[in-house]
Amino acid sequence: MFSNHNLIKSPPFIRVDLISYRNLLIYLDKKIQQKVMYNFHFALNKFGYLFLGNSESLEEISKFYKTIDVKWKILQNISEAKNIVNQNKNGYKYFTSIRKIINKLTSQILWVFYLLKKQNSKKKLNFA
Repeated sequence: MFSNHNLIKSPPFIRVDLISYRNLLIYLDKKIQQKVMYNFHFALNKFGYLFLGNSESLEEISKFYKTIDVKWKILQNISEAKNIVNQNKNGYKYFTSIRKIINKLTSQILWVFYLLKKQNSKKKLNFA
């Protein structure tokens, strides 16, 4: 499948097996390069492949990849963890694990159900 996609503004695709681009990052500043690389990592399936250009490198995200071919810079995603790059109002970046978000939301939902049940213990509650 082929599609137009803005790497900087659009949310990343998901469940991708191969991302290939050559010498794209050299035209972007450092902060945007990092965001794009984390978006690529988020999009790739575990054991999916990333094909870089000669002048590009992974830098801090390299821990998530295994090098398949050094000359052609073919890398394989070896991490199941998915991280989202966010930026707070002061401009500082932080990384949020999808698993942490889901766990936090789940615990909050369970807490709300507990409070509702406790508050309405005499009434029967039905949730759809």
